[in-house]
Amino acid sequence: MVDVTDLGTNVSAERFVDTAIVEGAQVIAVSAMMVHTATGENGSLADPRSFAGKTAGNKIKLAVGGAPYRFDPELYARVGADAWAPDGVTAAKVIVQLIRE
Repeated sequence: MVDVTDLGTNVSAERFVDTAIVEGAQVIAVSAMMVHTATGENGSLADPRSFAGKTAGNKIKLAVGGAPYRFDPELYARVGADAWAPDGVTAAKVIVQLIRE
């Protein structure tokens, strides 16, 4: 079983990370519908280095999804994510796989 905490829309990277640490999450999953949302300064992951630094001791993985990743399957690596999924059904499988790793 996977517990999910929905933080809503327009959530800062800091809030994702802080909530994940407090709740003991193993994976943070974010979605973007436009390229600038995925890659922009205030996008899905505003600062991958900050995410990695804050989560290093917690070993939290990052999964991303949404339209920009379907058009550019390597985009997930450029934003510092561990994995991506093209849709919600696949996302569930990807998240379970990340937890098992």
